[in-house]
Amino acid sequence: MKKIIAPTDFSPLAENACLYAAGLAADIKAELQLFHTVELPLSIADYPVSAELFDEAGVAKELEALKSKLRAATNDKVTIKTKNVLGFADHEISELCNRIKPFRGCYEFSPFKFAT
Repeated sequence: MKKIIAPTDFSPLAENACLYAAGLAADIKAELQLFHTVELPLSIADYPVSAELFDEAGVAKELEALKSKLRAATNDKVTIKTKNVLGFADHEISELCNRIKPFRGCYEFSPFKFAT
């Protein structure tokens, strides 16, 4: 099955990009993977991360809300999965691309990587 990765930071621009990705996924009958990375501040990379920094439940709610909006926009024609990780976005997106092999691969437009 074809797969599309749609990274999001929950900004209005990211939401528009996810809406576009969902429409594309519906058109080509692909699975959509919504992906969010909670960025680690460089100053604490070597120290344990507290629960306050990584609000997993809050991010999960935001991902589910976005997933519901995208399902409604595509008349529930797209399988949408969500993934939330703690790390560095460019590295985590590359790792996800290597794992799920999205449709046509990953393309790098520095400093971001996009999967289409």
